[in-house]
Amino acid sequence: MSTPPVVLSAARPAQRSLATWAIIGGLISGIIFLLLICVCIGGYALMTIPLPPISPIPISPTWTRTTWATTPASAIPTTITPLPTNTWTPILTRTVTRAPVSMRTLIPTPTRMISPTPQIKTCGPYGSADGDAFNETLKEPLTGIVIRTGIWIDAIQMIYGNVSGDRHGGTGGNVDQINFSPGEYIQGIEIRAGLYVDAITIHTNLRTFGPYGGSGGTLHPMCGGSGWQVIGIFGRSRSYLDALGVTFQKH
Repeated sequence: MSTPPVVLSAARPAQRSLATWAIIGGLISGIIFLLLICVCIGGYALMTIPLPPISPIPISPTWTRTTWATTPASAIPTTITPLPTNTWTPILTRTVTRAPVSMRTLIPTPTRMISPTPQIKTCGPYGSADGDAFNETLKEPLTGIVIRTGIWIDAIQMIYGNVSGDRHGGTGGNVDQINFSPGEYIQGIEIRAGLYVDAITIHTNLRTFGPYGGSGGTLHPMCGGSGWQVIGIFGRSRSYLDALGVTFQKH
């Protein structure tokens, strides 16, 4: 008679593993529960312990409040002290010795400047920065102009009846004189200039005079025209007419 084979059960190791994890989980839960109890007890103890009183910070008795006073209107001075009038101090001019042509400085060609009053405009000056500055307001009646010319304009001079104005330039060159008719006035002037004023052309309300002078330099557009009248000239001069500009007024 044969002995039957012994069959081993595989369920026992699995049952032991489940029991082990159950024990570990119970221990962890117990530890967490104990920690929660400790936290609750500690919080209650902190709430019941009395805190020491807090003493106030002392304030320095030297602190004061500043009160701003308002100045009454009657105490404000109403008298305004006028500013001193600006005066022009003449600068030291150089000697009369004329610089060589290669050393002369050209005045940059200016744009046409219109004054805040639209009835007046200024053109120039055209030429160089050599010589001495001049500015002449034309008087009435303007009866003529004396122009001294060569290859440049040597000088220009206004004639007021029997009185001659200032000569702007030297005494060289050929003399040309323009005589105006009654009621005739200058409307525009064409200027050709480079290192000096080379030539000018005078346009009146009746006719044209010139050009007087040479053909060098740059011809600048005429300032003025119909409806305008020359009221002044300005520029620089010494032995020659170095630069020339014109002031016009609406006629």
